[in-house]
Amino acid sequence: MAVGMKSVLREGGGDGQLKRTESPGALSIVLPGSGGLTCTPEAVYHQTLMPCVVLNRCLLVVLLSLGALAPARMASAQYKNSAFALDLAGTYITRPGVLDGSGNQLSNSSLPNRLAYGERLGAEVNFKLNEDHWWFIGHLNLGLFGFATWGSDNTSRNYQFDQAAKTYIGTELGIQAVPGVRYYFFTDRKRPYLQLGFSYMRLFTFSSTAGDPCSLPLCPSGGAFADVFLPHPNVLALHLQPGVEFVLKRDLALHMALDIQRWLIINAPGNFSFNVVLGVTFYS
Repeated sequence: MAVGMKSVLREGGGDGQLKRTESPGALSIVLPGSGGLTCTPEAVYHQTLMPCVVLNRCLLVVLLSLGALAPARMASAQYKNSAFALDLAGTYITRPGVLDGSGNQLSNSSLPNRLAYGERLGAEVNFKLNEDHWWFIGHLNLGLFGFATWGSDNTSRNYQFDQAAKTYIGTELGIQAVPGVRYYFFTDRKRPYLQLGFSYMRLFTFSSTAGDPCSLPLCPSGGAFADVFLPHPNVLALHLQPGVEFVLKRDLALHMALDIQRWLIINAPGNFSFNVVLGVTFYS
């Protein structure tokens, strides 16, 4: 039946009787025990069903809002404001020669460090700067380095020098501190980055003969074995490190990098150090 007018409560006939109101097309019902109080179907709808419709719509808006915000919360939780990392690295070091342009051995203070290879264990703390792409890096490395006698020309001065260094100095322990800044190009599950840093490393020898006087032909300037074969125990370096992180789960990532170092030594040739790094990062 059609309802064409605004529904109102009206006084009508006897209880339980149907009564046509003054409004054309509107049917009113006499409510039992109401003393003739009547209501139209529209009044029943607005007083009983309308609140349910409004409540359902409000719940729908709330659910849609939570659904829209949930992915954003999960994404922001994945990348925290700080992280801790552990890594291992293998090291290859270039070796400048020990002779000058005239074929004479360099003085002790001008000799290069002839370390050739090494392994290192690293620990790192990271702090996010003003936004997701920029991070401050603090890295501490403990490394073991050695001299090598690669090549077949065992009559060369460089070969003889390295052989003596391996015998009288042996393995070196290096403690290196690296502050730096890292920029992430992407901040999704694959996170390529570029890192710049500066470091100081102190080299220590385990040899008991390092402090003994050197009387070998390889020591024309005299001094102790350490003065000749490890002339620069304090090493400054510049770092360029491209790398990538793979987020495995919410707070854990695998990272790989190539740490390229340029050793800076005063009054002596510097070395390049190439470190292949593999580690894990824990976000906190």
